[in-house]
Amino acid sequence: MEKIKQYLIDFQKREFDVFDRDLKINFTKEFIVSIIGARRVGKTYFLFSLINKIKDRKKVLYVDFDLPQFLDFDGRDLKGLVNLHIQTFGELEYIFFDEIQNIKNWQYGLKEIYEEKRYFIFITGSSSKLLSKELATQLRGRTITYILFPLSFREILSLKDIPVPAKLISTSEKNKILFEFNQYLENGGYPQIFKEKGLKEEIVRDYKDLVLFRDIVERYSIKNIYVVKRLFEYLMSSFAKEISIDKFYNYLKSQNVSVSKKTLYNYLEYFESSIFFHFLRSYKTKGRFKKVYINDIVFVEKEFGRRLENLVFVELLGRNENVYYFKNKFECDFVIQKKQAIQIVWELNEENKKREINGLIEAMKYFKIESGIILTYNQEKEIKLDKYRIQILPVWKWLLDGKNLR
Repeated sequence: MEKIKQYLIDFQKREFDVFDRDLKINFTKEFIVSIIGARRVGKTYFLFSLINKIKDRKKVLYVDFDLPQFLDFDGRDLKGLVNLHIQTFGELEYIFFDEIQNIKNWQYGLKEIYEEKRYFIFITGSSSKLLSKELATQLRGRTITYILFPLSFREILSLKDIPVPAKLISTSEKNKILFEFNQYLENGGYPQIFKEKGLKEEIVRDYKDLVLFRDIVERYSIKNIYVVKRLFEYLMSSFAKEISIDKFYNYLKSQNVSVSKKTLYNYLEYFESSIFFHFLRSYKTKGRFKKVYINDIVFVEKEFGRRLENLVFVELLGRNENVYYFKNKFECDFVIQKKQAIQIVWELNEENKKREINGLIEAMKYFKIESGIILTYNQEKEIKLDKYRIQILPVWKWLLDGKNLR
C-alpha cells in the first residue's frame, strides 16, 4: 500500500494543461457518472478538466487503473483506496476512477462506495461492452453514461482561438475556416495528433496496434490472430460502406481459412465494443445490413468524399441522434426518424445530382419528412421540388451550426 499512498500524494501536486470540451455533465451524488470513449480520445484529460474546477485538491481521489502498480488490484478493495485517501488527507468528496474496467471485480467495490451516497463518483472506460454489461448487472439504475468522441470541428476552432462567425461571414473569415477544415479533414480530431502533428504517422500506427492487439486479441483471448487481423483490415478499408460477413466468410473459405460465421460475428461485436468502429443499421432491412464507420478519419485512407460522410456520422453520434441509413430503390446516407434526411457528397454535379436527390426524396417520402439536407464540401443553395425543400450546405457550416451543438 505504500506505493499506492505515494501515488496519491504525488497526484496532489500534479498540474494539468487541459482545455474544456463541449461535453457537459452534471455533478451528482445520486448517480455514478460513467464516461466511455475509444482509447486515447481524451477521457483522462476530460477528468483532469473536471478536477481543475475543484478548488480543494485534497477532496479529490484520482486513480488511473491503466498504471502497472494497479495490475493485480482487486476491485473489491476500492473502499480501501477511499479509506487510505481519508487517512492521508483527512477528507474526500470527489472520486475519479480512470479505465476502471482494467481491474477485476470493480463493480462490487464501486457499488459499496456508491451506496454511502457521500461522494461524487466518476468512472471512465474504453470498452462499451464490458462497462455496459457490468453496470447493467450490478449497478442498474445507478449510473448516467456519457460518450466522449474525438475533438469536433467547433472544438478545434475554439482551441485555436478562432471565433465561430454569425450567419454573415466575410471572405477572410471563410478562407480561414476552410483552411482549418481542410486540416481537420487531413488530421482528424484525436487530441494527441492535434498536439503532435509531426508524429501523426507513428501515433496512427501505434494506435491501430493497440486497438487490434490490446483491445481485441488480449482482452478477448483470441487465438485466431490471422482471421481477426484480416477482419480488421476489411473493416478499415470499408469505412463509410456496407459490409457483409457472408462475403468476408466466403473470401476466407476461398483462401482455405477455416472459421465459423458465428466466430466472425463475435469478432464484429468485439470491434464495436472498442468504440473504434461504429456500425450503422439499415432501417428497412432491420439491421441485416450494416455500414461501418471509424471513430476518427485520421485512421483511414484519403478518400475525402467518404471522409466527409464519416465526419458527419460521428458528429450525429455526438449529438445523441438515433440514426439509420435508408436503402430501397435508391439510398439515403442518414435518416433521423421524423426529423431529417441527410445525403453526403463531396460535390453535387450533373453526374450525381439525380441519384443523390432521388435517394433523399425517397427517404423523405417514406418517413414523411418535408425537408432534407445535402451536405457537400463547399456548396450552398436551396432546391424546391413539389412540396419538398432540399437545403445544400457545406459540411463545415453544418458542423458549426449553433442549433446543432453536441
